[in-house]
Amino acid sequence: MAVQWADDEVEIVVEIFESDSTLAEEIHRLPGRSPLAVFKFAESIGLRVRSNGKERCRCEVDRLMADGVARSVADVASVIWRPVKTVRAELTKMHDDGAVHIAGYREPYGERLYRCGAGKDARAPGMARRRARKAVCRRGEKRTRTRTRSALRQRREQLPSTWWPVADQTVIQAMRNMVSVGRVGV
Repeated sequence: MAVQWADDEVEIVVEIFESDSTLAEEIHRLPGRSPLAVFKFAESIGLRVRSNGKERCRCEVDRLMADGVARSVADVASVIWRPVKTVRAELTKMHDDGAVHIAGYREPYGERLYRCGAGKDARAPGMARRRARKAVCRRGEKRTRTRTRSALRQRREQLPSTWWPVADQTVIQAMRNMVSVGRVGV
């Protein structure tokens, strides 16, 4: 059952989508309504929700990033209520234009952190190791690989001769016990 919208709520929705302000800035005027519900309602009453979407997204990102704080794509998308894919595309374009730069990377996945303004991009994590490997390969040297204890243990456990006979005896004994439990006097 759909929740009815009051006349004053309809007026607020119309004001929001006809003005330059974003839904994230004005959602407080509609308590109890989610942004998705507002978007769907706006589409159902015939408002042009996607009008000028890309330019409006660029303006929203510019306005948010103007404070100079480094933010990831997901951070920006959650604040301006836009899909992550759209924000990522917009920030990539802005980076190519020189409007933002990569200020750093967030661990553990190396997520890019963007900051407003032209600047030198931070070095990607692991980049120095990759470059060193490429240089070694260009010189024709053979890379040596050190094995860790966990890698050696994993290799040893993969060999069937070390653990399979023990597992066989355990499984066979368990099967004998299960079969003999049901027998009485045999």
